[in-house]
Amino acid sequence: MKEKKEKEENDKIMTIYFIFMLLIVVLSPQSIFPEQLSRLLMSLFTAVFCYHCSELENSIFVSKPLVFLGDLSYVIYLIHWPIITVIRYTNLKDVESLDVSETIFILFLTFSITYFLHNSLEKKFISWTFSTSLIVIFIFSGLSYFSLDILKDQESIYSLLQPEELQKQIILNTKTEHLVKYVHNLPCIYEDDPANSIIEQTSCLHNSTGFGKILVIGNSLAIRAFPSIFEFLNGNYSQLRLYARTSSAPLSDANPAYTNDSIRVTKQMKPDLLWIIQGMNEIVFSHSSYKARMTDKILDKTTQRVLDKLKNNARIVAIDLPYYISRDNTSSILARKLLYGHEYEQSSIVKAAVVSNQIVGQTHRLLNLKCSNCYFTPVQESIMQNRTDFIKYDLETKAAIIHDGSHLSRITHRKFLYPSYMEHIRRFYSLFQLEKQQKP
Repeated sequence: MKEKKEKEENDKIMTIYFIFMLLIVVLSPQSIFPEQLSRLLMSLFTAVFCYHCSELENSIFVSKPLVFLGDLSYVIYLIHWPIITVIRYTNLKDVESLDVSETIFILFLTFSITYFLHNSLEKKFISWTFSTSLIVIFIFSGLSYFSLDILKDQESIYSLLQPEELQKQIILNTKTEHLVKYVHNLPCIYEDDPANSIIEQTSCLHNSTGFGKILVIGNSLAIRAFPSIFEFLNGNYSQLRLYARTSSAPLSDANPAYTNDSIRVTKQMKPDLLWIIQGMNEIVFSHSSYKARMTDKILDKTTQRVLDKLKNNARIVAIDLPYYISRDNTSSILARKLLYGHEYEQSSIVKAAVVSNQIVGQTHRLLNLKCSNCYFTPVQESIMQNRTDFIKYDLETKAAIIHDGSHLSRITHRKFLYPSYMEHIRRFYSLFQLEKQQKP
């Protein structure tokens, strides 16, 4: 009898201990337990807990409420995130935290749907034979996979019921063809990495019948801008190359390996026009791997040092100046506001002081570089639409200017940046016109 009581007491102590340890991990800020470490610790504690589960027969974990919750747990696991995503989407909370009432509603909806699915489907599914279950899984997995490409760009039934003009505005903010053109859709030659890099790059090489060589380097902003540059040039060059990597702004040396590779490629190619497009992403959204290098003091030295190694291997250097960025999925939020009839004009305005506060440091840094062959693209100025404050959408078409918060939409390149980009291109053409005139 005494041994039984001692065992029960030990079970209770172990139960409390594991609950306490799990709560510490779950509730602690990420600065103490980063996400990956939290996942590892929660898995470890749970594994140890399961190992001792046979000793918990008299603990709270075998009570009817918790057993019932355990039966529902797998369905909860499957459906909770889709429900959260739908609520975030419909309530325009892509980045913002959900409030208390929304959280309570999600909990109620999750448990209601879970209870229904558990009794109507899960119990039946458990009773099926293995082969029947496997066939059903393959059928539904196949249907889901093949329907993704069909459905991802489809308009909702509700949007099709809207006036034609509103439908056009929504399409401009939702259809991929209006937001981005991918490099893999261009007629690129994919060859071995010219820098023999150990890290993966996004590369595209295209040869044509014109004069001169152009090299575009940078991060994901360069990758998104390249198809527009390709279109604007219209084949008037001998060689056009993209050599970029996401989250690797070369002038900021965000990724030293990529920075060195881009310098090596520039030395090998010796382009007539070197085009550097990197924006503010790595500075504003500093990742822990390079955050220490994104201070003003370090960037002042780094930017000049990297440019010195690049500019001497190119006849002209074009550098895009930074523009205001955020974490907002601008085009998606704007499309939903238009569809739901929500206010969007005032909420899409960013005050001039806010814009200046973000970009002024990097803008001055670039404009004050020692570089006699450098020319700059005034991106923020080009997208201001002659207004004092920055408006996140084109006033004429209602298309988002920065479609995902940090990358300019395809429409923006064509409408707002075309004049500035063509200045660089005309300057590139003038090199060869001058050479023709100087030939005897």
